[in-house]
Amino acid sequence: MNKTFHAKRIDFNACVGNNGEIDFETYALGYLDSVKAIMVATLRHETVIDTIIFPLVYSARHYIELILKHQLQHLAVIKNIFDVSNTYKLLATHEISTIWREYRNATRFDKRYKVLIKNAKSYIADFSQIDDNGEAFRYPYSKENNQYLSNLYCIDIIDFWKRFEELSKILLELNSLTFQLIGEYKQRSFLCNKSRQEIKEIAEILPSIKEWKNDDFIKEKEKIKNQYSLTTNQLSQIISFIKSHREFSLLIDSEIIIPDIKPSELTWFIKVYSQYLETRGKKRYVDLINEMISKISRKLKKRTIASLAQIYEIGYFLLYSEEYDKGIESKMKETKTDLIWDYLLSNGIVKDKIILGLKIMGQKTLLTKIS
Repeated sequence: MNKTFHAKRIDFNACVGNNGEIDFETYALGYLDSVKAIMVATLRHETVIDTIIFPLVYSARHYIELILKHQLQHLAVIKNIFDVSNTYKLLATHEISTIWREYRNATRFDKRYKVLIKNAKSYIADFSQIDDNGEAFRYPYSKENNQYLSNLYCIDIIDFWKRFEELSKILLELNSLTFQLIGEYKQRSFLCNKSRQEIKEIAEILPSIKEWKNDDFIKEKEKIKNQYSLTTNQLSQIISFIKSHREFSLLIDSEIIIPDIKPSELTWFIKVYSQYLETRGKKRYVDLINEMISKISRKLKKRTIASLAQIYEIGYFLLYSEEYDKGIESKMKETKTDLIWDYLLSNGIVKDKIILGLKIMGQKTLLTKIS
């Protein structure tokens, strides 16, 4: 057994290797925490700043490198921006200037990156200028025996920390945006080089479908074409997509009602669920659950129950409306009893989450029945 690297004390065992989900982000967050820990010790005058500056800046710089590489992996999946071989070649480099250039190129597919990229630019340039390849704060000399940092005399740690904190917030926003877009682009709701968000914006700009025969509609389409740099054919494709999209169609006053649950079935379930909440605590819990499962099973078809379960899940997890059709087919493989128990009687917020799910899916008629 290796006497230095082994597991012993449960409360002090750190997970590495295949023990957990460990990736670039895991490493990045570790280096970020180390920067914070060093700064806390430094501000308390528990360190010698002339020596601690090297692991401090190295950890900060390495965090930047790792978090950008983490995002590049996901960006490659989202839009197939890189082929696999190029992605892995890029992940092997340590030059921040190269990684940042490729990252900027990789994010051009979605305009939501633009402002954050602009805000991060000067911070990244500072690190690239002083230590582009990650060597200057690891070793005093280069392979050619040239001294690193010879053009610097002092580094104000307080100013460094302030700037790094500002950059960290921007990188966190970029990381969150990438994570959000992973789910969004999985919906395949992008068209003509326009993201799902931009298509939704266009749907919000379009007038009610009842007004589409008016001359004003032609003028509005011209404005949209100019604003979003679209051809007539591209805009027509997007409009057709909006008309067929359950969520976006409601924005043009054209509701696409889900066929799997009738308004009367929804109101019946909400009434029974409300009675169930009132009865809890007054009856033996197991008896009450069995009674409710039996009552709902007798009244509602399996697909209706699966529909309610998926609507609840969309509201609970704030899923995209596109998840409805995929989710209901998956739930049809479960038993009635499991669907009712796992989704419809699981807690006291089922009604609230169903209402939220219906809002996300643009189900105005069903929402009216509940209210």
